[in-house]
Amino acid sequence: MVDPENTLDPAWTARLARRCSEQPEFLGYWLELYRETEGLSATGLARHLGCDLQAMDQLALCLRPRPERRAVDLERLATRFGADRKRLAAVLLQAEAYSQARSRAPEAARSHAPGFGGVFAAACDRVEESEAAPYGEAGTVDQPEEPLNG
Repeated sequence: MVDPENTLDPAWTARLARRCSEQPEFLGYWLELYRETEGLSATGLARHLGCDLQAMDQLALCLRPRPERRAVDLERLATRFGADRKRLAAVLLQAEAYSQARSRAPEAARSHAPGFGGVFAAACDRVEESEAAPYGEAGTVDQPEEPLNG
């Protein structure tokens, strides 16, 4: 966890973290993108990362891990702020994927919903078996067992 003697004023840190969430060079930008896309509260994201809100705000003030030293940077950040290293790495990778997909998505697709805008929404849609009739297991229309004329 965060060393109590080395902490900043929580209100000031929270305000600064919000400002850093607007700049992609800061980890706060990527944490916020992930949080918004996943529909999490700040508390929910902190819980997911295994740290408290104050530690997450301080984490948001850090520069984004350097690609050539990503593993080392993530290990140091996780250790410093008491976050789960694997989850922090996964959140960052997922946020980067969201960012890439968002930049490639047509404007119309992004305007349908707040946050990410539904580019990955189709991956979540499911058709229940009862809704799948008249389709067979392979997704084709079922054919009658015997010819109709005869």
